[in-house]
Amino acid sequence: MKRELKRLEKIRRVKQIKRWKMKIQNDLNNYIFFEKEIAEKEDENIGIGAQVIDDMPKGQGGDCKSKTEQQALRLIHELEELRRAKKAIEKAVEEMNNDTKDYFYMRYEKEFTLVKICRELFITDRTYRRINNRIIEKVGKEMGLID
Repeated sequence: MKRELKRLEKIRRVKQIKRWKMKIQNDLNNYIFFEKEIAEKEDENIGIGAQVIDDMPKGQGGDCKSKTEQQALRLIHELEELRRAKKAIEKAVEEMNNDTKDYFYMRYEKEFTLVKICRELFITDRTYRRINNRIIEKVGKEMGLID
């Protein structure tokens, strides 16, 4: 019974790590768009504030928020997530060695293909994947998702 529980816990943990890695990979892939996305969401959030009308309810507290409040809260949460991910990626990049920084720049800022990166850095596709996994792990640690 204990052995089975440990096995199930390990499976659950592995699945959770895979989800985190997919999220981090997605954040890395979208990193070059973060500045634009943050600016757009800030503008959108300001626009929501301008929608308040005098006869509109000013907030009901609890879980019963107006549509405008819900939209504003959602945008604020999305902004926080974007800023947190951007900060974690930038902090992880600061701590990388020059070769890994070169890889990061080519892969996530210039969006080079696997083949082009391997040619430029004189690495194999296996090394390419190892470097990418190290970056994911480093960013995950900065985000507090991976131990």
